Amino acid sequence: MKPRGGDKTFYKSKDLFFGLVLSIIAQLLKINVVDSKIKSQILDISESVLTKSEYHCHLQNVNLLSQLIEIDGSKFCSDDVSAVVKILEEMWDMLIVDRLILSQKNLHQAFIRLLLNKTLLKVSITDESISERMFKIADDIVSKSYGRKALLPVLFKVVSDYQLQDNSDFEKTTWLAKLLVRGAFLLQNIMNVFKLDIIIAGIYDKGLNLSGIPLYKQAYGDPEVSYKIYINVITASVKSSAFALQTWNYILNNDQIFHFLRPLKRTDTGEQWKRIQLLVLMVISMKRLEQTDLIRLITKTMVPKLFKEASPLCRTIDPYGL
Repeated sequence: MKPRGGDKTFYKSKDLFFGLVLSIIAQLLKINVVDSKIKSQILDISESVLTKSEYHCHLQNVNLLSQLIEIDGSKFCSDDVSAVVKILEEMWDMLIVDRLILSQKNLHQAFIRLLLNKTLLKVSITDESISERMFKIADDIVSKSYGRKALLPVLFKVVSDYQLQDNSDFEKTTWLAKLLVRGAFLLQNIMNVFKLDIIIAGIYDKGLNLSGIPLYKQAYGDPEVSYKIYINVITASVKSSAFALQTWNYILNNDQIFHFLRPLKRTDTGEQWKRIQLLVLMVISMKRLEQTDLIRLITKTMVPKLFKEASPLCRTIDPYGL
């Protein structure tokens, strides 16, 4: 029976109830043997509650799937991972119907950690369909971070952890190179109000904060600039020529997105900044390219670009690629 007039208390209670049910199931996983039948049932339950879910149920759903993967992830096949990605696709569509709510950042961050769980990433190495679907969600997270803090530092820290924990599989997960490029290319909101909170938090920490934990970290987590550091460190640590080549090819073969070779406005500040970020990635990764690939890419694209580049800022970086 539905309440009249859309009683908010009813829907919140229903959300809490379904969330509690999922939480109990997650706890039961710890004390029961998980076989293929139980795994299939949990995936079915996880998908079936999506249409009944709000914040609390979504959060517990993510926790349940994370718990399932932690316990039984080594036995996950492509079909299992595909089912998890399908749930994440539907959940993400629900989360972005209006906008991402800052007070729900723990849900968003848990969602990111599940999306880039190493079990899912390893299966995506050999399953192009799964890798494309995972990239689509991750790319949308990057896009939605134009005016939203606390997402990108978590996103790229998870990628960095994957590289540190299992570099061999990381280097085979070449679609992550595209994600690094998209992260580097993003120019977040340049309005001063977007940067004001970290300044105010710093002032508060100096005179009023008695907790020992920086105010900004309590509200958002790591500073937003940290994701840029992660991207550059990850790229600099790459050892695979295939991964480095994917970085270059994605930039050079998608000029309709990046306008790297043919800028829309050559001296526009935002466009210059974006081209410089891409150039930095290319310079960092070029040492890993095979010599034949490097010579081909330099002579075919970078040399002609140098003579056409109208931006003095970009011309200071271009020669390093040569």
